[in-house]
Amino acid sequence: MEPARVDFIIMFSIATAVMLLLAFSIILFVIFYQKRILSEQLKRQVMEVEYQQKMLQAALESQEKERSRLASDLHDSVGAMLSTIRLTLHPLVKAGNGDTLDQTKQLLDETIETVRRISRDLLPTSLEKFGLSHAIKEMCERIQLSGIIEVKISETGTPIEMDKKREVLIYRIAQEMISNTIRHSKANWMHVQLVWSDTLQLVIQDNGEGFAYKGFKEKQTNYKPGLGLYNIETRVSLLGANLEYNTVFPQGSQFTVKIPTAA
Repeated sequence: MEPARVDFIIMFSIATAVMLLLAFSIILFVIFYQKRILSEQLKRQVMEVEYQQKMLQAALESQEKERSRLASDLHDSVGAMLSTIRLTLHPLVKAGNGDTLDQTKQLLDETIETVRRISRDLLPTSLEKFGLSHAIKEMCERIQLSGIIEVKISETGTPIEMDKKREVLIYRIAQEMISNTIRHSKANWMHVQLVWSDTLQLVIQDNGEGFAYKGFKEKQTNYKPGLGLYNIETRVSLLGANLEYNTVFPQGSQFTVKIPTAA
């Protein structure tokens, strides 16, 4: 073989090898660059989720502080003034100054009880003193005594003490669900269950009409979700919990929230 041809074959082989190496390097660079972009996008998404969670947490904490302030104002200021007025009326009623004063005193007693109820709903002191189970049971018992709806409360398993912030979130979820049932379901009974194990399951059943929860989840244009459901979903998200809804429309519905007991 002629030396020139040999040199050409060697040069061609070297050039081919260099081109293949260059192409392989470019492919590796593209793969690495894409992975880096995906990694940065993932980090950004995680940061955005964390930021949104912190903003939601801050908003709810601010809301709880405002509830606490309002409850304190109602109890210490408005409640105290109403009680003073009641004491002022008592001698007049006792002296027998007519049915009007009796009616006024009765109305005042009802107003004082309403203020106390609103204050308890805004700031459930039993939650701080006795824990989540006691606070939810107390709420259900108050509703049962009011005669608005028949409420059954049951609990299985051993209650687990949790961080107070988590307990407040769970209490507000139960409060919102019960309130929604009373206002919208047209039910005449509900069953509230607390099931303790490695997680806490909060289950609320009723015999009402049910509703198009799928429409809420899929944000269908013909369905307008209420603020209450948004608040429930927000708190469920902050707890790292799972929300399930079942309905046999229009025969009743069941909400189940599965909540990790540890943060």
